[in-house]
Amino acid sequence: MAFVQILLFLALGLFLRRFDWLSKRLLPVLIQTVLWVCIPALALLKLPVLQLTPATLFPALLAWLIFAGAFVLSQLGVKRGKLSQASATCLSLTMGLGNTSFVGFPLISALLGSQALPPALIMDQAGSFLILGTWGLLCLAQAAGTQPSAREMLFKLLGFPPFLAFSAGLLMWSLGLSLQRPLQSGATFLAGFLAPLALTAVGLQLNFRPEPGLNRLLALGLGYKLLLAPAGSLLLCLSLGLPSELTRVCVLEAGMGPMITSALMAAAAGLHPSLATRMVGLGVPLSLLSVPLWWGLLQFI
Repeated sequence: MAFVQILLFLALGLFLRRFDWLSKRLLPVLIQTVLWVCIPALALLKLPVLQLTPATLFPALLAWLIFAGAFVLSQLGVKRGKLSQASATCLSLTMGLGNTSFVGFPLISALLGSQALPPALIMDQAGSFLILGTWGLLCLAQAAGTQPSAREMLFKLLGFPPFLAFSAGLLMWSLGLSLQRPLQSGATFLAGFLAPLALTAVGLQLNFRPEPGLNRLLALGLGYKLLLAPAGSLLLCLSLGLPSELTRVCVLEAGMGPMITSALMAAAAGLHPSLATRMVGLGVPLSLLSVPLWWGLLQFI
């Protein structure tokens, strides 16, 4: 039933996209509501009661390893003359960073249950978002020929509400505090809007129109994001003997489609915008098929 709801909200976004005057005004509102309200509420609700161990911090490390692999692979393409620096940076940001929140949280909740959200939240905030705010910004600066200062990157992190809520949640955990009623009820209510609003926002941005000359780059980017990253994550988790529930979260989050925010940043910087938008436009719908397939495979392992 939850998976059907995911498809319905994506379809709602696609339908609303037909009304250009509405979609342009609605999309920023949905994104800001998710970033400023829903994800912070989820962080403050889940993180203070999380049982943190080296194993539960592993999802964040895994996100960094996946991005490192994407970065190395794309730079090899540059050195061999197969990729321009613009295309390589675009691929690093889109195949190296997954949609671990907007699509990841609803899918993880639907396939594994809400108890699997805390490690997914860690992978998103201490992994995907922190990478985008540090290494990702350096990649963009390198492609643009500039170099952001540590102060500029720090201000960007401190100005991002999910990161502030993530930090507050960890602080509450360290002090043994958690939300009490009615704050707990309020946070639960607000976090409940995450999936419908986020998925509608994704639907508003999907683009299925083909463009000549992108097939090879799309095959590389989506092959890495949807196949190689989760397969490598599975092998690593099994070799380390991680708990089965944590392994499932890591593999499924590793196989989520490209991050929308990083794709938008690449496009805004002029780094092969058509590739960036199509990585998301194809990758997100395909991940709705590939992630359940990975979930089915994990049932036998």
